[in-house]
Formats: sequence, C-alpha cells, structure tokens
Amino acid sequence: FTKNYILICMKNSILILISSLFAFCYVSAQADPKISEQIRPNSKGSFNALVMELPGKLKSLDLIEKEWKSYIKKYKGKVSYSKKTDELFSDDATIKEMSENTVDITCKIVPKDADNFEVVVWFNLGIVYLSSKEYAQGMAAAQVIMKDFSKIVFLNLYKDKLKAEESVLKELNKELNKTQKEAESFEKNIKDFEADIVKIQKKIAKTKESLNSNKEKQVNQKAEVDKQEKIVEATKNDVDAAKRKRR
Repeated sequence: FTKNYILICMKNSILILISSLFAFCYVSAQADPKISEQIRPNSKGSFNALVMELPGKLKSLDLIEKEWKSYIKKYKGKVSYSKKTDELFSDDATIKEMSENTVDITCKIVPKDADNFEVVVWFNLGIVYLSSKEYAQGMAAAQVIMKDFSKIVFLNLYKDKLKAEESVLKELNKELNKTQKEAESFEKNIKDFEADIVKIQKKIAKTKESLNSNKEKQVNQKAEVDKQEKIVEATKNDVDAAKRKRR
C-alpha cells in the first residue's frame, strides 16, 4: 500500500511540475504577441492593418469576437457586427493618443490554422488608414490596444487551461482514491487470510495429535488382533482334537 501510494504521489508531482513548466514556457513564448503591419482586404477595400497572431482553437473564435466587442467599447465607439463580412465595426471611437479626431475601427478574427488565429484591425483616421510610416505616435497607441487585448485572450486561454488541469487533477485524485480503497481491501483480505491461516494451523496441529493418537491406538489394536488370532488358532486346534476323539 505504502509503495503504491508513494508511486502515485510521485506521478501527481511530476505531472504538476510538467504542467507548471509548460505554463511558464507558454507565458514566456506568448506574453509578447507578434504584431505586424500588412495590407489586408476588408469590406471597403485593401488597407494598412495591424495583424496579431494568437493561439486558439477554431471553436474559441466566437468568444474572442465577443471579447473584442466588449473590450473596444471603452473607446466609446458604437460597435456593430456584420454577419455577412464577419467584421466588428466601431464607429467614431475616441483614442486621443492616436488622433484628435474620432477613429473608425474595423476588426476581423481570422483562423490561421488549427491552433492559431489572427486578429486583423484597421484604424481609419478619416482620410487615411493608420500606418507607422505616417503616424508613428498613433501606431504606438494601436500597439498598446492590440497588446492589451491579447492579455484578455491569454487570460481566457489560461482559464481554459486551468479547467483542463483541474480536470486532470480530479481524475488523478479519483484514481488515487480508487487505489487507496483497493489497498484497504487488500489489507483486510490479508488480515482475514492470516486469521484463516492461524485457524488452519490450529486444525492441523489438532489433526496431527489425533493422527498420532490414532496410530498408537492402531498399534494396541494390532497387538490385540494378533493375540486374538493366536487364541482363535489354538481354539481351532482344540476343536480338531475333540473331533478326532469322537471317532
């Protein structure tokens, strides 16, 4: 029992350590998301955009779109979603660090592969779209917006990871409890078997005594049988002798 318990605890500890190392590496690798400027098409044409790559499954895209819609509201623009174009549009957003005028923000969440997606954001300053070439200061503000949003995405990923790790821990504890109950059952069986062994040993000892007594009894009985056989034989001789005299 003790050996099994130690092995299971070591297994749990190793899994937790691996998960912790994975989480540390994950944070280190993804804490500063890759953001680049690219010409990307949207429903109004092709314009300069900020493209941020983030990890995430396809099933999480709806949630990410909702998070963006909630996040971008703090810039006080009227937010709408076009199902036809899959674009989130924020009309007349206020970003003072980017422009004195209001900014129209278009965002599109695009799957890149099975495990990653892109957040593509266009900042329309009214006459032109934001680019680092012409609006370096404004681009810095856009970078902050993108990175702040990435923190929300990562928080959701960590929450999902926490649920997954808690589920693993729950299963491990379930297995441990099952193993502990098995050990308790084994220990009970061993005690029962040992008690049975004591009883059997007592029965064996008693049976041996009976066997020894039986053998002694057989010796005595054999001696009596031998004695009686001699008496019978002598009596037969007497009978034979009596028969001869009668003739």
